[in-house]
Amino acid sequence: MLYRSSRNALLGSTNFSKWDIGNSDMQAAHYDNVYANDSDVLSGRIDKFPVLMDTGDDFMQPDIVEALTRYVKNGGTFVATQVTGRHSLEEVDSYPIASLVGCTLKNSRQHGKLRFGAKLPVLNGYAGREFAADGIALTPLPGANSMVPLATWEDGSLAVGVRRLGKGRVIVLGAGFWRNNDFYDKFFADLGITRTATSTSASVWAHKFVTKNGLQDWVVAFNSTNAQQTADVAYRVAAKPSVVWNMTTQQPVAFTYGADGWVRIAQTAIAPQSIAVFGSPRSSFLAGLPVWWGEKTKYWKHCEAVAPVVPTLPRETIPMMQWRFATDPDGKLSGAETWKGADFVDEAWKNVPTGLWDIIFDDPAMRQYHGLALYRNAFTVPEGWKGRRITLNLESYDTPIVYDTGEFYLNGKLVTTYKAHGWAQFYNYDVTDLLQPGTNVLAVKVTGGKQFSGVATPVWFQAEQRLAPTIDLAGPWTSVKQDYLTKETVTVPGTTTTRYLMRTVAVPAAWESKTVYIHLETGRQWVGSVVVNGHPINLNGSLHPFPLRAEINITPYLKPGQDNRIEVWPFMTIPGSYYKNELEEEKIDVLAVRIGCVE
Repeated sequence: MLYRSSRNALLGSTNFSKWDIGNSDMQAAHYDNVYANDSDVLSGRIDKFPVLMDTGDDFMQPDIVEALTRYVKNGGTFVATQVTGRHSLEEVDSYPIASLVGCTLKNSRQHGKLRFGAKLPVLNGYAGREFAADGIALTPLPGANSMVPLATWEDGSLAVGVRRLGKGRVIVLGAGFWRNNDFYDKFFADLGITRTATSTSASVWAHKFVTKNGLQDWVVAFNSTNAQQTADVAYRVAAKPSVVWNMTTQQPVAFTYGADGWVRIAQTAIAPQSIAVFGSPRSSFLAGLPVWWGEKTKYWKHCEAVAPVVPTLPRETIPMMQWRFATDPDGKLSGAETWKGADFVDEAWKNVPTGLWDIIFDDPAMRQYHGLALYRNAFTVPEGWKGRRITLNLESYDTPIVYDTGEFYLNGKLVTTYKAHGWAQFYNYDVTDLLQPGTNVLAVKVTGGKQFSGVATPVWFQAEQRLAPTIDLAGPWTSVKQDYLTKETVTVPGTTTTRYLMRTVAVPAAWESKTVYIHLETGRQWVGSVVVNGHPINLNGSLHPFPLRAEINITPYLKPGQDNRIEVWPFMTIPGSYYKNELEEEKIDVLAVRIGCVE
């Protein structure tokens, strides 16, 4: 089983893309694997698997370390690599897994000659070997059950070791020498891991299945390249089969069967990015019944019929999907103020949806028109929105919201002027004080672009959550600098240059059953992640920044009645993200921040 932390992914770590051996390594070596995430580790679902290998999770929190320790003590084998558990959320290279592996981190960037011992309890195939490597240097903690060195650096510090803990063991691969099929064969053999299928080519990935309700064994061989591959394919069976079929042609094929229990099909030609499937009888009908029944009891669950519940939800948004539209080539319409107001008569204007007018209209003249055009949308505010702040929202990913320039007016008052640009854009503006009883009008003046023209992406009004009671988080915050070690006190609201901001807040015990949000206002889009008690909350998996006025549900990670740690990270400085390197800071601004209970 391979461990891949969802928390690390949310924090922006990309180490799993470098060290995740389930992303082709295991397939090329012809070993089966499944993945475990944080929930699997914390819940104990990993306990039924004898070996758990990390895939590059450099951030590790105390609850995960505790759960992994429990897993090992109960008899599991946990394999850590040179990047596993390097950092805590608070400190770089703090090595929070020290209590699990029985070592402290001496050097996170060790380079030199690696020497293996003469007699090894695992990795005996490497006994006496010596070669150059890069990795980490560890210092074993004194006392019983300390880490036993398997390989050391020239200065005597530990690079590879094994530690007995309870009924299980921890193995640390502290250098990057192990990323090859020869290592996997030696290492997995020592751990008691065996293949069920294989091929003579690392580019042809073989996997065995028990199928047809337990009556047949299949092997599926996948050509992972863009060229035809020819390889021997083999799979292990309980007894010599009477026949092996090509499951595509349904014809028997030649095969050999060895005393080791392996069926081999020689010289199998497989087209690029294609599969070859072979099958053989596995057992009689009666002998297959346990497999059939086991699958049914595993996946079939009885549940009581539940009547569907259709919730009545408040109307939280007003989408601007249909517009009144008119071109204004000479600027006369837009030159007068009246077109922006609710009293203006626009019945003669065209009715159009949101979109580029170059595409919406069949008229060739409109497809060539790139001048001024006017949009109007009349709406009323729901009664249920009284007492709440109302925002105008503009959003797009990668493409402009308006081609090319858009002036947004609400009841004749300018809200914002937008100039076309790409990437993630999520702008929202508090327009509560511009709204009026009865009919309101959003008017947009668009100057077309050279290629495209019009309001291109969603525009809507939204009611923010009404929070009461609230805790205003204005005041002193800690600014953590680029090295994670230097810290200074800054005042919020305000501007600063930082890696991230943090503070603790005492949350009343009375908030235990409440839904709690954090409300955060910024002058520009920079907030990439809000981390609550070590749990990152992101807008999406791409780490796009939150809007200018962000409302984030922090209930699942809050601890009422206790001090809670809140961090606010710029998307540009999240470790491992593809925006900046790990040691940079970002200039940020905070206009307001508070937490509160949803009424």
